[in-house]
Amino acid sequence: MASPVYRNILIGSTRQEVKDLVGGRVGVGSAYQCYHGDRLTPQRIVEWKPFTKIVTEDGSSDSWMGITTVIYTLEETPNGTHLSSDLGGLEDRPPWVRATLRIMAPIFRRKQTQALADFVDTVTRDFENRHTSFSNEASELSDPQRV
Repeated sequence: MASPVYRNILIGSTRQEVKDLVGGRVGVGSAYQCYHGDRLTPQRIVEWKPFTKIVTEDGSSDSWMGITTVIYTLEETPNGTHLSSDLGGLEDRPPWVRATLRIMAPIFRRKQTQALADFVDTVTRDFENRHTSFSNEASELSDPQRV
C-alpha cells in the first residue's frame, strides 16, 4: 500500500510521487502527490501501520471536494488477505457537493472495483515472479558445479 507503483494502480492515477519522507521512509507526515493527468491531488499520511493500515487526508481545502479521509486496511482472513477502502469526511460537505457525489457514486464504485482487481492481479503476479526468482537463485546457490 505504500509503494507509489501499487498506489498508482489502486487509485487509478497516472502517476504518484512521495514527498516528505520521515527518516528516509514513508510514514506519518509523508505525502503522496497523486496525478490524474496534470491535476494534482495531495494525499497526506495521518495514520500509518505498516502492512495493516494507512489513512490519508486527500485533496485540499481550496478544491470543491475539500479534504477527504481515505482509509485502506489489510486484514488476514482464512482465505488470504482482505483489502478494504473507506472514505470519510464527506458528511461535512455542502448539500450540492454531497448530491454530486451521490450521482457520481456508481461511476466511482465501478472504477474502484476495477482498480482493486488490477491491484490484486499486479500484487499476485509480482509475488509469483519474486517467488520464482528466489527459487531460481536458491537453486543456483546450491548447485555444487557453480562453486
